[in-house]
Formats: sequence, C-alpha cells, structure tokens
Amino acid sequence: MSDDSWSVAADLVSSFLKKPARMSHLQERIPSRWEPGRRRACQSLLFGTVRHLRLLEKALDEFLRKRPKPGLWSCLLVASRELMEQPERSAKIVHNAVSQIGGRYSKAEKGLANAVLRKVAKRLPELLAMEVSSPEDLAWRYSHPQWLVSRWLEQMGLEATRAFLRWNQSEAGVFARWQGEPDVLPELTPLEERPGFFSLESGAWEKISSYIEAGRLYVQNPAASIAPRLLVESVRVGRFLDLCAAPGGKSLLMEKLAGAGVDEIVSVDLAGPRYQKMVGNFERYEAKRIKPLAADVFELSAESRGLFDGVLLDAPCSNSGVLQHKIDARWRQTPESLRSIVSLQGKLLAAASKLVKPGGSLVYSTCSIDDEENAGVVDAFLQSEAGTCFMLERSERSLPWRDRMDGAGVFLLRKRLA
Repeated sequence: MSDDSWSVAADLVSSFLKKPARMSHLQERIPSRWEPGRRRACQSLLFGTVRHLRLLEKALDEFLRKRPKPGLWSCLLVASRELMEQPERSAKIVHNAVSQIGGRYSKAEKGLANAVLRKVAKRLPELLAMEVSSPEDLAWRYSHPQWLVSRWLEQMGLEATRAFLRWNQSEAGVFARWQGEPDVLPELTPLEERPGFFSLESGAWEKISSYIEAGRLYVQNPAASIAPRLLVESVRVGRFLDLCAAPGGKSLLMEKLAGAGVDEIVSVDLAGPRYQKMVGNFERYEAKRIKPLAADVFELSAESRGLFDGVLLDAPCSNSGVLQHKIDARWRQTPESLRSIVSLQGKLLAAASKLVKPGGSLVYSTCSIDDEENAGVVDAFLQSEAGTCFMLERSERSLPWRDRMDGAGVFLLRKRLA
C-alpha cells in the first residue's frame, strides 16, 4: 500500500473517532485525483478499521497502560486492521506502520508502536478464535455497541444474534436490477431466489457504470423490492403515494411493476440534496408516471392532494437491517435516539393513514430488524384512533443472515370500506 493512502486512512479514522460521521462523507475526503486502485486501498483500510473497531481496540488495550494521543491511536488501529486481514504479512505491515509513525511522532512513540504491534500480531488470531456469548464479549468480538447487542439478545436469542453480528462484519455485496432495456452482462449474476435482481461481480463497477448513467441499470438491494411489490400486488388501479421516497428507487420499481391501470405515483420527500438526487434519478431513468413533490409528510392533506389508492411509507429508522454496508450507523445510534425514531415512525404512519382511500392499501416499511420499529409501531397504530379503520392484511420480514440481503420489515394494511 502506498504511504499516502495509509496516511490518509489513519487521518480519516482519527476524524471518525472524534465524531462518528457517515462513511460517505469521509470518503469524499479521499483525493479525487488518485487513481482508482489507490482510492480503493484507502477506503478498504478506513472501512475495515471502523467495521472492526472494538476488536482492534481490545487487542491494543491489552498491551497499553493508557491510550496514546488520538493521531497515534488511529495509526495503531489502522495497522492492527492490516494485521488482522493479512497475518502472513505481519513483519512487513509492522515495519511500514512503524516507519509511518516515525515520520509523525517521537522516537519513544515509534518504539512503543513497534513493541505493541508485534504483540498485537500474535494476539489477534487468538481473539478471533474465541467463542463468546455474553453481551460484553459479543460487543467487542463483533464490534457493536453493547446496548444494541443486549437488545438483540433479548429479541432474537443468542444464535440469531451471533449470526446477525457475523453478517454485519462481512463485506457487503452490491446488487442491481434492470429499470430500462435489459442486457446480458458477464459481471451480473442472476439471483435465483430474487427474480429480476443480480449480484455484481467484485471490481466490476467501472464496467457497468455506463449502464447506470444511461438509465438502464439501477443499483438496489433486493430487500428494497418487498414493499413496492406488496403495494403493487394489492392495488391494480388508481394513484400511488410514496412517502419519504428519496432517492427514488422504490418509486421507480413501482412504476416498472405497476400495470397501465395505475395513473400516477406521487413521490414525496423534504426539499434538499436527497430530494434533488431523487429528481435526477427520475430524469435519468425517464420516469413517465412519477411526479416528485418536495413536501413535509405532516403538511400533506387529503383536501390539497386528494386520497390515494395505495400509499407506501418507507419510514426513517435505526438502519439496523443495513449495518453491513452502513457501518457507521451502529456508532451513531443511542437508546435515546432509537426512542425518538420509534415515536416519529408512529406519527408518520398516522399521518400517512389519512391519505388512503377507503378500500385502499397502506404499506409501512423499514430497513430495520428491530421489533419495536416494526410490529411495535404497527400494533400501536392499529390500536390507536387513527388505525381503527385499518386491518393488517400481510407482513414480510427480511433477516439478513437468513435471506442473504438487507434486513427489512414490511406491513400491508388495508383500509376498511366503512
């Protein structure tokens, strides 16, 4: 690995430790002038270090009386990630890391790094081989906040929780489907269990990017298709409303799946960059029946927009079902923020319900595997005044470690005619 890509990765890890940011924002700080291989190497180190943060911290802490200054600490973490990934190259990895650290810090700190990293190289395989079961040990072994691990253990039990944690620590795949004219590409492998979706061969992004720019191929996880499919199957004619719709993938899939009886799909999100990205996607993929609308869900009314035959609410959530590729989300969530999210979800569902025609469908979905965000929100809604005229018709749940795709909770509610 080049010296500058290693150095930038260490700096980005240091920034993340100061304030956990979205990885997409940190990626933007990798120099765009770099050739793709160097950018990928830097990104791989950044993502790998953040993904395995608690494990790497534990390995280092065992050989330190106290943690060093933040910059040096980040360098040790990045080097430890390399040792974890390529133990057969431990001597070269330690030599490179010590050289990097020597150029930044004092002679004593360079000596400390050399001594600690040589011990970490031997300790990491032992830690990786350990079988753990307590919330505390599962948290460091699989690098998740302990409060989340404890929550999942209570909801799902040990085996499912361990399988979920292992899934989150594995590299995320990339999936796509044809929105426009299809083609046969060797870089795309059809998913037998998810017709219409393909897995993308590693390193093939540059080969398929032209199909994306041309508005033919859309990158989307198969789990994101569950909610649009349920809505389209339940409503054959009329108008659709897609709430919290940005960046627009579900609206595009609804348009592709819906028959001629569906007149329009109104796609709503708050004004801002995500909304603009959604509008750009609709233009790129030449959407015919989709009408974007910049608006607040709570300000929509039947008087101003009319009632809809089908409403999809893909609610903001904790992202617990997509932690495999949103590796920063686990560190940005707290018990307090989760309670706020659940409260918001309930309010959004109540607001969405006011826009459904009698006899129409309301689909509530999240990309979370958390019971409280899924069945908990729906059950509370059905027992509320706003939900008395709805009934649960169908639900589907995607569990990543079982279904090999993102996690999701999807609920199809039907509004009674009277």
